[in-house]
Amino acid sequence: MEAELHRAKAWEPTQFGVPDELLAGVKRWPPADVAPVPVVAPARAHNGEFALRDLHGRKLRVLEMINVSVPFRMAIHPPSVDPMARDMVRDGFWEIHNPADLARPVAAWRSADVLLSPARRRTLIDVGANLGYYSLLFASHGWNVLAVEPMAYNRNALAASLCLNPTLASRITLVAAALVSPDQESGDHCVVVSPGRNAGNGRVICNRANCSKVGRGFAHCEPIRTTTLDRLLSESALTAAASAPDDVVVAKMDVEGFECNVLKGGLSLFYRLHPRFFQVELKRPHVRKCVEEYAKAHGFVLGPSDGHDGNTVLYPAVDHGYGDSVSDPFRKRKLW
Repeated sequence: MEAELHRAKAWEPTQFGVPDELLAGVKRWPPADVAPVPVVAPARAHNGEFALRDLHGRKLRVLEMINVSVPFRMAIHPPSVDPMARDMVRDGFWEIHNPADLARPVAAWRSADVLLSPARRRTLIDVGANLGYYSLLFASHGWNVLAVEPMAYNRNALAASLCLNPTLASRITLVAAALVSPDQESGDHCVVVSPGRNAGNGRVICNRANCSKVGRGFAHCEPIRTTTLDRLLSESALTAAASAPDDVVVAKMDVEGFECNVLKGGLSLFYRLHPRFFQVELKRPHVRKCVEEYAKAHGFVLGPSDGHDGNTVLYPAVDHGYGDSVSDPFRKRKLW
């Protein structure tokens, strides 16, 4: 682990918020905002946890994720300031145990077997990666991952996890940017804020925002780089080519109410990459409304919502390359 962290190096940001060599397909990237030396040797601590700090002195805990199909180690925020970290310490996983679990809510209409089968290319687009649990879990099953996380506080932890899991690091591309709508990309100013009670739960604010203007009342505020999902997908080596019949693309989006802005600048996700499954958080009414509209326009069906965050899995009404048209059991509920 120490040798991995010593390989951290400086990089110059591009308009996409990631180094050019990443977009060209380089698999490994230990970012510069991770401390080059851990402060604690990797000796086993309580509940299998270790401790280290990032460059800014913030403490990270390293947890053995054991209640998953392929165990891995993961750097997390202190559970006292991050409910997600607290739940992972308690349960040994977060929301799903393996990639196929993502499709469980719609298993009656779409088989999840494709998520575990060795397809020619398997790619997860993780928008709002946070600590990177989904990214690491899918990578542990051989998937390539495009992990988008604008908040440095979370990227520090995710980058440490890549150092702890070098075989997974080769499959994950970490994007240090927020995905916005096309009008917000050109000339707007955006920040990410988070409350003290949930330090890693970043929320993007644009409309010429700055931290002195909107940062009051939040424990954390930082300016961020922005791009659109369409631009990122067209430039990334993982997604630049259109989806082939044997490819499997899965998308997961959790950006705390900013989903409509991301989709406005990311319609190629639907018409070019044809994700087999697309999980999005729909607990906010305005997000549910716009996602239903985009789903209808691009031939996707909404499954039932799950959990207090309203996680909802979308799937194509026509399963490209794996089957014929299916009936839509949810139209009877008049979702649109």
